[in-house]
Amino acid sequence: IVRYYVFSLDRALGRPYLAMEFVDGPSLALRSKSKPLSVPDFFSLLRLLADGLHKAHKAGVIHRDISPDNVILPGGLVENAKIIDFGIARSANVGGGTLLGGSFAGKYSYVSPEQLGLFGGDVTPKSDIFSLGLTMASAVLGQPIDLSG
Repeated sequence: IVRYYVFSLDRALGRPYLAMEFVDGPSLALRSKSKPLSVPDFFSLLRLLADGLHKAHKAGVIHRDISPDNVILPGGLVENAKIIDFGIARSANVGGGTLLGGSFAGKYSYVSPEQLGLFGGDVTPKSDIFSLGLTMASAVLGQPIDLSG
């Protein structure tokens, strides 16, 4: 997971800001378009991302926007993968409010049905796992699965 250093208010501008680690490298989306993942890279990446999500979920945070665009590969290496963009994350512990953003702003090709209001609209860590499955399928296929709208 990308490291976040400080969330504060710029007094001069009167605007909140978030300082975080700079992560340089291609996104998983860019990498998989040019070269879909091999089987060993698939399982290595799956373990890393699942572990990162597990840690976020244990801390009470649901990402809500897991997609190949939100996985960066520093140095182009799968073993360095980082989950970024917790901008629409929700707290699972504090009434479920959005932590840093507004309402749904995810990517429809990777969103879980409950994030669209189906099945009672209850967004839980399972929603991230659903999106992780679609993300991993896309990484192997080199394109998102067609969910037909």
